[in-house]
Amino acid sequence: MTTVQVNAKDAMALRQRTGLGLMDCKNALAENACDMVKAEAWLREKLKGKMDARSDRPAGHGTIAIFSQPGRAAIIELRSETDFTAKNTEFRALANTLAKHAAEQSGEITMTAPMTAALD
Repeated sequence: MTTVQVNAKDAMALRQRTGLGLMDCKNALAENACDMVKAEAWLREKLKGKMDARSDRPAGHGTIAIFSQPGRAAIIELRSETDFTAKNTEFRALANTLAKHAAEQSGEITMTAPMTAALD
């Protein structure tokens, strides 16, 4: 039996995509030869809804960002599960970036490529 070396960066990336524990992600990558797509599918099958249950949990903390320019404004509420995350400077910067991109739109706000890039 060969042992697959799992890169910590890959395990963290899978953890961010799934919201699961680091060891679960590391094991999934090891079981699937470090293939991210297969590892995520493996986790969904193996942990049967644990990922979905996490996404349904209420996010009781967050931050509000306001961006305004002449003739336009946006207020964004970005939620998180913990106050630790909500107080993080990167999290607040993300909220500000999303508010700026939202203010650039008119009508119903939709996810744009720059917004998606900011979330990644």
